[in-house]
Amino acid sequence: MATPVVSGTAAIIRQYFVDGYYPDGVKDDTKSPVVEKPSGALIKAVLMNSGQWLQGVDNGNKGVTPIKPYDNTQNFGRVSMQDAVYLPGRTNMQLTAFDRQVVFDQDSQTYAVTIDKSDGCTYDKLAVTLVWTEPGSQPGCMRCVLNDLDLRVDVDGKTYYPNGRSVPDRHNNAERVVITGIPDGATADITVEGYNLVKRKQYYAIVATGCFGGVANMNFEDQCSVFECDDSEKKRRNAIIMGITIPIGVMLLVSGAAFYRKRKKEQAIA
Repeated sequence: MATPVVSGTAAIIRQYFVDGYYPDGVKDDTKSPVVEKPSGALIKAVLMNSGQWLQGVDNGNKGVTPIKPYDNTQNFGRVSMQDAVYLPGRTNMQLTAFDRQVVFDQDSQTYAVTIDKSDGCTYDKLAVTLVWTEPGSQPGCMRCVLNDLDLRVDVDGKTYYPNGRSVPDRHNNAERVVITGIPDGATADITVEGYNLVKRKQYYAIVATGCFGGVANMNFEDQCSVFECDDSEKKRRNAIIMGITIPIGVMLLVSGAAFYRKRKKEQAIA
């Protein structure tokens, strides 16, 4: 996505935490924010966790090029504010965040979240994203992740690994698991492991979105996302039609006026 759009979204997400909207989605000036100073890793985790899959790359008249999740074209997908943070009655999911957590080498931490649709939430996914600030590697490195953390999510005896893999990810410092069709009442155990750290410990941020007991989306009929309301194709088609018909119309008008003057002149001579 365009850098200005993502930068603006990141600023809004930071303000969401600083102004105390987290976790209830309502600003409360009577108490200190739960996450008063969100880290860069947390902002990045919320952004990447909101990513929605694209169907393909629009090549104009050449058609659409198919793409896949986590490929070099879309990676985590497009950023979606409606899937990033929680606002009662306006988003389909709730947000749970853990910032500035620390894990030691060869150790692990586990967080449990339970899917709760009792207040009408209809979101059918659980998305979990882990991000940590990685120290700089040497130029030309082959294995560039120095402090390698691993994310896995266990639900009903099944283990889910990040970034579309069936094994732990050893190459990235941003890892996401998306589970679709997760049932109401299911408990997910989210585990972060310090697999191979150059340093003794590593700080990280982890976020999860899903139905965690929030109220239902009111489904405003007069509202839609920028992608759902995108009429750029229609505008482009209309612009092409106008670009063709207007010049032709002008030419016909000029020709008609010239023909009319010519006929008037011939009648005057006769």
